[in-house]
Amino acid sequence: MVILAICFLLSGCEYLTKYVYLKSVAFEVDPEANKGDAFVCNIVIPYSDDLNNRLKSMDAQTYFTQLEDLKKTYKDSLEIFTYDIIPGKNKLSRKVEPRSRFKAKGAYIFAKYSSPGRYSETIGLYPKLLVQMKRDRMILRYDFSAQEWNALKTTLYDKIYENNANNKNGKKKCKCC
Repeated sequence: MVILAICFLLSGCEYLTKYVYLKSVAFEVDPEANKGDAFVCNIVIPYSDDLNNRLKSMDAQTYFTQLEDLKKTYKDSLEIFTYDIIPGKNKLSRKVEPRSRFKAKGAYIFAKYSSPGRYSETIGLYPKLLVQMKRDRMILRYDFSAQEWNALKTTLYDKIYENNANNKNGKKKCKCC
């Protein structure tokens, strides 16, 4: 099944790469993360291509500097999950429930570290995300069970079938199917 998922991702399947699978995030925070100072971490889900393109190229410092402007400009196309990170607090787990997994254009994580660095990554292709916050970096680890993958695959195939059935010009929308 993992091989199937990799094949879909490598083939450029439009539905696999645009769907936000993320359902939960867990943080493991080192006591030395961000030099021991508390900080904010955002998971951001854009619902417009324009916003998605902007977020792709942003590092965390740019994102947090422009955050208020992004909220005003893209108020209906932006969903933000905010987490207060306290170094030394070993684990923090939360559900991530986007308002629409199929309409989302991507998913990103931004951490507001005080030291220079990118501290942003593209996420969302797997249901479970573990973020390990270290002194001067964050490490992302993904996990999903075969049962979770089967449930997602069924949902995905149903959506592809629905879109292809509703497609007026008869062309399939998914390159892989």
